[in-house]
Amino acid sequence: MLFFYAPTGAPLSFDCGNALLGLGKAVMKTTGILPTFTTVCALLLAACSDVSPPVDAGTGGAGGAGGDAAGARVRFAHLAPEIPSASDTKIDIRIDGDNVVEDIEFGEATAFFDLPSGEYTVSIAAAAIASYEFSALVAPADVLTVVVYRTVANQAEDPVGALLFDGSTAGLLAGNGRILIGHGANEPLLNPLNVLATDNLATDNCPPPVIEDLFFGEVSMPIDINAASVEVALNLTSSPECRADAAFTTTIIGDTVTIWVGVDNDTTEEAIDPTIYSISGDFSGGPIPTLDSVR
Repeated sequence: MLFFYAPTGAPLSFDCGNALLGLGKAVMKTTGILPTFTTVCALLLAACSDVSPPVDAGTGGAGGAGGDAAGARVRFAHLAPEIPSASDTKIDIRIDGDNVVEDIEFGEATAFFDLPSGEYTVSIAAAAIASYEFSALVAPADVLTVVVYRTVANQAEDPVGALLFDGSTAGLLAGNGRILIGHGANEPLLNPLNVLATDNLATDNCPPPVIEDLFFGEVSMPIDINAASVEVALNLTSSPECRADAAFTTTIIGDTVTIWVGVDNDTTEEAIDPTIYSISGDFSGGPIPTLDSVR
């Protein structure tokens, strides 16, 4: 079997071949309301004095060329459905009060742009919602992706939160790909999730999770996988542990960090529409691809 469980934050490595990579619903867990901003976001952003001019999701400032030794590469993604409203999902991203991203819409991301190291105030702003604001610190040579996600269904104080992804390739073996998974699906049936790697999700011999109890608003530890085609499966709370209630296919890209963010695109709270958005490597900006549904 192809299962590795590690309680530490070190990358997990396994040879997946044609295995399935699954997200399974943890059993016997109650739904909790999590903070909209976790402590990892204290590792964030940079100085406005050296920020590129405001960009939209299609261009993304300086792009993927990389910053100097004293700076970092940062990009933003908007994965908060119906924020600020169903008819208009445009938001702005500000650093120390100055716009660095303008009119990014739901389902879009910027390309990377360069920011020098420093400590600043980051704001997510739109006319229809109160500004969501936090202090942030960026370290030299960081590669950061900041994903805005929806929290209103969980009765949070703020309508949105931020997931932070570290795009470092440190320790990644040549030919392998690295996956980071963010839980941005504000749906009780999907909270928390277990991450499974198996070649048979229907087996009665359900394997232990690779990542256990990934809660809404959290980011997983890195998972390193040989480049290959894989399946991602979602398992609902009312189903047996290893059954794939929804499944998706994708290809792991070697020597690349890929970010998967789970989102519930149904905001009526009457049904669920689990979708996995995928941002790979030096994404050039614009609409974010989703994994192909197979079930």
